[in-house]
Amino acid sequence: MFGQTAFSGTVVAALLNHPGHPCLVPDVATAAPYKAAPRRPVLGVRPSGCVQHTADARWEVPFDGQTVLCGPSLGLLIGRPAVRVAPQEALACVSDWLLCVDGSWPVPNHYRPGLRWRARDGLCVLSPQRLPRLPGDDPAQFVLQLRIDGGVPRTLRVGEHLRGAAQLLADVSSFMTLNPGDVLLLGPAEPQPALSVGQRAYATLQAPGRPPLALSVCLGLAAVAAQEGLQP
Repeated sequence: MFGQTAFSGTVVAALLNHPGHPCLVPDVATAAPYKAAPRRPVLGVRPSGCVQHTADARWEVPFDGQTVLCGPSLGLLIGRPAVRVAPQEALACVSDWLLCVDGSWPVPNHYRPGLRWRARDGLCVLSPQRLPRLPGDDPAQFVLQLRIDGGVPRTLRVGEHLRGAAQLLADVSSFMTLNPGDVLLLGPAEPQPALSVGQRAYATLQAPGRPPLALSVCLGLAAVAAQEGLQP
């Protein structure tokens, strides 16, 4: 249908797209400075240095005791330009489904989060394997799981998002163009679990009747601590 769509290097991630996000609690969402929950998609762009394609990733932190939030997300690889598309037509712009584990430093709130907290080198891990989009695919039925070491898996059904794949793509395309090779992330379930040094997270994406996508991420200590004021 699209052939093998090449990755452009652009990853756009939806933030605050799950009802469990702490910033969407009514008392928090209506507090200053925003005084209301967001009405349009809240997005973050991942710089190219933040992205890695591997099924076995390693993240590093400068200080022992530092944790990284991690959660699996469904990725939409764009196969044709998405410009002001309607929700019922949006998925026709998708070439493939991807699995992503997107990491970030824990922050107390979402008020103007600094770039270094959201976009560290290698923190956005995309599965090298893809699932081609089929005409009958319903991403709301896809299931994401995350397990840390031997713990109990956390499960997210993609249909639990505030904006599903088609609605998010339509809303985003109303104010920005997504080109072939770009990736749009729906975002993880909230609150996200924290990965500690020495732990490994295992993530899977299961689409009904299709082989699962899987990747893992371990958190290690950097050989030389970067003195960046990131110590907890």
